[in-house]
Amino acid sequence: QPPHQQHQQQRKEGPREAVRAFGRFFADAGRLVSQQAREAQDALVLLRHAQRCGEDSPSWQQSFDSGLSQPDSACSSALLVEVLRAADLCQPRFADLSAYCALTVLPAGVPWQAQACTEVRQINTSVVLRDRHPHWGNSCNVPLLLQNSASKNNEGFELAVRVMNAGAIRSDRLLGEIRIPLIGDMRGAGTYRLKGGGHASISLRWSKREPQAAAASADSHVAACPQPSGSDGPFEDALAFWSAHLHNNQDAAVAAQELCLLLAAGGAGGSSSSSSSSSSGAGACSCALIDELFLQAPLAKLLGCGGESAGSLLSSVAGRINDLSPHARSRLVGALSEHIVRQGAAPTTKHDEELLCHVLQSTRGSDLIELKAFIDKGGADHDLRHAVFVAIADQAAREAVLAHFEAEAKLLEQPLHVLSDIDMTVWIGAFGSGGPKFPSGVVPGSMPLFQSLGGHVAFLSARPPLWEGRTRRMLMDDVGIAEAVVLPGTLKAVVQTIFQPGHGHRAMGERKLEVFAQYAQLHPEARFVFIGDSGEGDIDFALAFMTCFSGGLAKDRRDRAALIHDVVQADGVAPRTPAARRAELRLGGVHVFDTFAGAALELHQHGFLDTNGLRTAAHGCLEDFGQIQMEEFCSPEVFETRRTELLRDLRAVNAALRSADAGASNTPSGVETNPESSEVSNVPAAEPASVNEASGTAIPSSNDA
Repeated sequence: QPPHQQHQQQRKEGPREAVRAFGRFFADAGRLVSQQAREAQDALVLLRHAQRCGEDSPSWQQSFDSGLSQPDSACSSALLVEVLRAADLCQPRFADLSAYCALTVLPAGVPWQAQACTEVRQINTSVVLRDRHPHWGNSCNVPLLLQNSASKNNEGFELAVRVMNAGAIRSDRLLGEIRIPLIGDMRGAGTYRLKGGGHASISLRWSKREPQAAAASADSHVAACPQPSGSDGPFEDALAFWSAHLHNNQDAAVAAQELCLLLAAGGAGGSSSSSSSSSSGAGACSCALIDELFLQAPLAKLLGCGGESAGSLLSSVAGRINDLSPHARSRLVGALSEHIVRQGAAPTTKHDEELLCHVLQSTRGSDLIELKAFIDKGGADHDLRHAVFVAIADQAAREAVLAHFEAEAKLLEQPLHVLSDIDMTVWIGAFGSGGPKFPSGVVPGSMPLFQSLGGHVAFLSARPPLWEGRTRRMLMDDVGIAEAVVLPGTLKAVVQTIFQPGHGHRAMGERKLEVFAQYAQLHPEARFVFIGDSGEGDIDFALAFMTCFSGGLAKDRRDRAALIHDVVQADGVAPRTPAARRAELRLGGVHVFDTFAGAALELHQHGFLDTNGLRTAAHGCLEDFGQIQMEEFCSPEVFETRRTELLRDLRAVNAALRSADAGASNTPSGVETNPESSEVSNVPAAEPASVNEASGTAIPSSNDA
């Protein structure tokens, strides 16, 4: 160029270069500030976690590790738990993921919060920062209470493990929980799907050891954490595979290719036997190993690697579906659903959707029921309803899946599903309407009835979706239910109840009916029991629930039952539903009850609960009520009213038990029965202290105040 043109070009480029320089400067400064902010947040997370571990660590820990027993301590032995790794933890929407595990040993079925009232506190692992697939490799001594370690065959106790997201400022968030029964020699290893944690899984080993053994093996990892019998098979092989191919965040595409080679090594498997295997150039790969690989696999990372690796993996998985257990298939369904929803309408999700439909349609019989139960344990936006009605966008494909469920239902037994409201039905808290019938907490008798029914539990709640996390943690912490499906309501209906209560309650009932219609399509083989309350549109839902898909009278149905826990007026004494309205609802198949002992009797009369279940549920209701102090009720009149209702229903239960035992004694079975010993109580009278002679539970009168 001529000199004058070069000069003009330089004059034009000068400001542009300055702008680019300023842009690079601010970009570098932004990255530096962002990096420093992350480092400061990570340091705060670690500091808070260290403080928390210092508060939670019991004084017996150092003495135990040094082999010195403490005669005055309740902990004379411990469970050595090696927390290895987790995969596909739920990624928070507006926060980072820094996971740790909290461990404790509890009696079976006891809520997590119960450990806060004992000498034994939870034991925490270290925190793994910013990793959805953390590898802890921590060994923890979880204390065993003296009565735990001395109990016969250690029956009735569970290892409870929670995965938590450590917060820098906010409180720690629950990511999921598992409960492992401790039986026999209290030694084992395995991979488990986190309940309420999406499709996440966690792998760990555990074994019981005494203080002397701990001191002798303090420097020996092998001796300190002995391998359980049978753990040197697929579990250890799968651990070795993922440790080798995903060490230090190695490229997921390479791991996907190696997994494809393993899947191809066994050929197109069609047998689910763990001993079946075939070999190819890559060597033999048993069905059990394939199953364990998928239980431990970081599926989100593998599906997100893209390109030919992801496509080859999908094709290879489709050929080995029959070799996967329902447990492993449920993880695959969850990962595919998540990947499809996150990618949106991208063309690459078509193959994911086809594989998702193939997994569901290739599962049959009892395996299908088990698969659906595993998927439903994933929590909100991870359950079966989300997978079928959200992830599967193609209408024809969705209808084919639902048709498969319907066809299989005709060949299966009818499992029981318990649908329940939460507030004022099983839990007294901030939500719900009605007077002060019980103190805050679990409604007496609700959990014993659920346990006696023994079915799948789904909560049809009026709470909005943004409260789902708190709702699930309340169910886990205080109620002791980790496996339930939570089907939330809408925020619009909740707000509407403030300004237009009548319209809002009707909207809640309509929302519950809409959600149930989808739920019933997913479980056409099921029988349903609905338990609600008379405060928030549950009566409208119950009437519709009993009439839909019915060819006869609602009150004569044997595949469904609807019960309404009656709330009270503002004084806490008078019931909200009068006798005339109760009789009217009964003609529509809806039964109103005052105590869960009365609810158990209704279910017994309709064939949903056998005699033993009725007895257990009524005993549990009596024991739960006996644990509430009279001072916790808002007034002595409220307590006396609840006491009178319970005694009335217990009399009716005892009459039913006597009748059932009398009928059994007339049969030529040769089994002797004692009607008196089978009763819940000897029908306590309204005296200053009514005692259940079977359990020793006293129900004091208001006169004792």
